[in-house]
Amino acid sequence: MTVTAMLKKDHEVLRRKLEFIETALQVAPQSVFVLRDMCHSLTNMLDAHIRREEQALAPYANRIRAILQYQAGEDHADQRTVLRDVNTMLLAGIKMPTSTVVDRLSHLIEELREHMADEEQHLFPAIDKAEEEVQSGATVPLPPLITEQMSANAVMKAFPATRAVFEKHGVRCGCGGCDCLDELAWRRGLNAEALVKELQEAAAPREAAELSAA
Repeated sequence: MTVTAMLKKDHEVLRRKLEFIETALQVAPQSVFVLRDMCHSLTNMLDAHIRREEQALAPYANRIRAILQYQAGEDHADQRTVLRDVNTMLLAGIKMPTSTVVDRLSHLIEELREHMADEEQHLFPAIDKAEEEVQSGATVPLPPLITEQMSANAVMKAFPATRAVFEKHGVRCGCGGCDCLDELAWRRGLNAEALVKELQEAAAPREAAELSAA
């Protein structure tokens, strides 16, 4: 089983659990004990998923650093905090879920679904590609994985050496770097594929050195 296939199975299980919780929320006053058990179960499932995800991605950290740093701002840390807060409220003996509990859980469900969809759209294809390259027996340092869908800010954060390339094309970190690379190239009359290659070449020395040191 591939890394992404394993993580997608995790996502399927998590999505089913979210559906059960969503159903329980529709009859919140009568489902306090069910919600308490479900939230506790979801906490354990989410913790286990995070551990598996971290272990699965570790071998590809150098290759997909830009995407991982982009994801770092959208990881499960906040979701776990909200879930534990709700668990505390339910375990404290609340007679029925308050509007605060219902609102927090509803928002949590929405965030988790968006996060999993975003991983499957952006992160998993990069993992599949990196896994194929490792299995093919590549022995030379691979170019940093920079794609046309990444924002300039995400690339600069992961690979500071690329800043000079962006500045050459009139792009600076901040608001000017919010556009993804293909749109940025289009706006400046550049070839997106050539821009990605130029950025990879700028980032490659750092990437190669870190791969050698690993």
